[in-house]
Parts: sequence; structure tokens; C-alpha cells
Amino acid sequence: SVILARAALFDAVCIAILLAPCLLVPFLKQRLWIAILTAFGFSVGLELVALSTGRWAYASAMPLIPVLGVGGTPSVKLALLAFISYRLAQSMQREL
Repeated sequence: SVILARAALFDAVCIAILLAPCLLVPFLKQRLWIAILTAFGFSVGLELVALSTGRWAYASAMPLIPVLGVGGTPSVKLALLAFISYRLAQSMQREL
């Protein structure tokens, strides 16, 4: 569907923007946790904005992060994708 394709493209662009400094700045190359934490924080912020503006709502089955009140799956998704993308990019750089 078009909605899912747009969401996937948005995620890819966000991850590229978040990870570019971690691949290019020597200080950040050895600190993967910064990229993961940044991606998680961005996801939580995005979820809070989307929920407060009514862009989407969660089904009753959605596990919520207790203190934050946002969906666990969508919040962790971007951080997990950032981690996987970072590792793939690192391995590709080593091969060059």
C-alpha cells in the first residue's frame, strides 16, 4: 500500500540522517549507543506528536512503554533498524 511505502521511506530517510554523523565523525564511530538512543528518542517524539495530533491511535493490543505512554513496537523499531543499518554500513565500509 502507498501508506506503508511512505512510512518505510520516511524511516529510511530518518535512519540515514541519524546515522550519517556516526559513520563520518571519528568520535561517533565507536559510540553506537548514541545513534540508537537518538533514534529511540526521535521515535518516541514522533509517536507523541502523532498521538496528540490524532494522526493515529493504538489498538488495545499495542504494548505501551509505561512512563512514556507510547507504543513499544513502533518506538523500538526505528532504534533497532538504526542498529542493523549501522552494522551493515560498517561491514560494507570494511570491505571497501
